[in-house]
Amino acid sequence: MKKLPKTEMQRRRRTLMRMMEKNSIAIIPSAPEKTRNRDVTYPYRQDSDFLYLTDFSEPESVAVFIPGRKQGEYILFCRERDEEKETWHGRRAGQTGAIEQFHADDAFPISDIDEILPGLMENRERVYYTMGK
Repeated sequence: MKKLPKTEMQRRRRTLMRMMEKNSIAIIPSAPEKTRNRDVTYPYRQDSDFLYLTDFSEPESVAVFIPGRKQGEYILFCRERDEEKETWHGRRAGQTGAIEQFHADDAFPISDIDEILPGLMENRERVYYTMGK
């Protein structure tokens, strides 16, 4: 799939953050993988909202948007690089790729989300989260 220009992705994220209330946070998860049978999955299709805001097509990812955060407003949690798994399931961007290729301000392993996300949510008055998908 062709990547969209950095300026277009930034515009989309800025538009979202302008609509958010002051002192808020948006948490947008990627689509889950769907198991076909035992160890076979259906071809992966990313959640449309997630893809629209991130252009990131990997599963097991969460995008976090925090308007006005000094250390960066767009944070991406994603899978780490893993040579063995990439041999069988395809290349992963990892945290470096999330920043360099997908222009996240910061990126962390998805395995660290339980430790990091509560700190990002601290003192936020409103949380935007996609539900029911």
